Amino acid sequence: DPVALFQGEIDQVVLREQADTLVASLQRRGVPQVYHVYAGEGHGWRKAETVAHFYNAVEAFLRQYVIFA
Repeated sequence: DPVALFQGEIDQVVLREQADTLVASLQRRGVPQVYHVYAGEGHGWRKAETVAHFYNAVEAFLRQYVIFA
């Protein structure tokens, strides 16, 4: 099933390397995925532009892979 991943560049709880490894595995197996890394963000979004992008990306993912799949 398709997977969406959203990662803070400086997240100290879930390290970016963990997300990168997961995405690489999904790509190797041909699993559809969306991956966004947010510069200057940690574990949770603080910047208004990040929050806006996140919700728009989630909506696009749901439209593509869930609602109209």
